[in-house]
Amino acid sequence: MMEVEVYIDLSIIEKMEKSLKECIFYETGGILLGKFNNDYSKAYITELYEIENTLSQKKLKYIRNVENAQNIINKRWKDSNGIINYIGEWHTHPNISPEPSNIDIDTMNQLYGKVKNQIPIIFLMIIGINNQLRITSIGGICKCIHIL
Repeated sequence: MMEVEVYIDLSIIEKMEKSLKECIFYETGGILLGKFNNDYSKAYITELYEIENTLSQKKLKYIRNVENAQNIINKRWKDSNGIINYIGEWHTHPNISPEPSNIDIDTMNQLYGKVKNQIPIIFLMIIGINNQLRITSIGGICKCIHIL
């Protein structure tokens, strides 16, 4: 299994903390964009986009709007000449730990099945109670995480 060093812009974590603070009664989330180095041994998570919940603010469930997410991914890919791409998902767990649920893992496995021919690993970042952060990877192992 591939091992990847992950580099995360501090602004990503700050935006997640802000979303958690603003949405204390329901889950919110979106997509992570970034890039890999040539041999995919390093992943750089550089952009976070909040995408509306298709379930209209459910306390314990977040399902992002697929069309809006894809439009952002396509635009950033085009604007960056193919450098910036989809790299994962993020969401909040208000008032609970950031441990991924079985639904979270199933969803990530489904998403990985759609992108594994383009990228070897995707990430799920969850922020929960007391700003605890959890990063889960599908398709590989996070060797280490660096905050930039």
